[in-house]
Amino acid sequence: MTKLPVELFATFGVGLGVGLLLHKYALAASSKDAITSTKGLSIEDQQDEVRRLVRPNILKLTPYRCARDDYSEGTLLDANENSLGPPLHDDHLLRDEGLERYPCPYQIDLKTAVANLRYSLSPLSSQNYNGFVVVDEAYIDFTGSSESSLAPLVTKYRRLVVTQTLSKGFGLAGIRLGIAFGDPELIQILSNVKAPYNINKLSSKVALDALANVDRLHANVRVILDEKQKVIDALQASPYVKAVYASDSNFVLFECANAYQVYRKMAENGVVIRYRGNQHLLNDCLRATIGSPEENHRMLTMFASVSAEVQQA
Repeated sequence: MTKLPVELFATFGVGLGVGLLLHKYALAASSKDAITSTKGLSIEDQQDEVRRLVRPNILKLTPYRCARDDYSEGTLLDANENSLGPPLHDDHLLRDEGLERYPCPYQIDLKTAVANLRYSLSPLSSQNYNGFVVVDEAYIDFTGSSESSLAPLVTKYRRLVVTQTLSKGFGLAGIRLGIAFGDPELIQILSNVKAPYNINKLSSKVALDALANVDRLHANVRVILDEKQKVIDALQASPYVKAVYASDSNFVLFECANAYQVYRKMAENGVVIRYRGNQHLLNDCLRATIGSPEENHRMLTMFASVSAEVQQA
């Protein structure tokens, strides 16, 4: 099993972190500078491949350190914490979590659990490009294949960064946890620029629990994909729908007549989907997240009745 270098961020922090790293010339395309494998490169050349793309002031940064990096046990009076703890009721989720203490700034256990998720290798046809390539895999768990992720390829392509989230497949949007897989040196630089204690204890605990229950994830995804197919079938049979677009995700994007009016009337009647007609190439498109069977039935029923009403108006 390949252990993937990984860093954790509050959601949106991954892209911001990579953006901060880029040298001002790093985004210029070059026909002779491809995203190459590390095979055949010296250690010095491999290091330079990443470092030359990073702004010089960022390269000078060092990661946040605290006294507990060296001394993690004993009477801990180094971080100005409230040793009496928070004024909370005795809740089962919070009990004995040590919330009066700062979390580990490195999140070793959580990073290890995340890194163990993706490890099989698959080929990549790289394009010529003089910069980092960031692949967003927010919906990776809905592809139906355990080999869909490009995350394992970060061990081969040093300028590849793969980002994921626990917001979609894992259903943990509330903890705002994002993940970045990348070359060890790049991950170290990202660690240097991230805020101290950027992942709180409760988010870490919930994420670890979810990562230890991947069978539940897969079961939930199967239910969502089954429901998605039912929604697709119903929309394709609707006389008001012009097209339903394929996706590996937990939503359905479709084109219909009078999309904005349909969206507004559905929302006014308590069913809120998303109008996407103001986006490029998405004229008259709506997007519906796949919910519970009851929610999906209500959405489809409301869509049919509202579409008929709007068409007759």
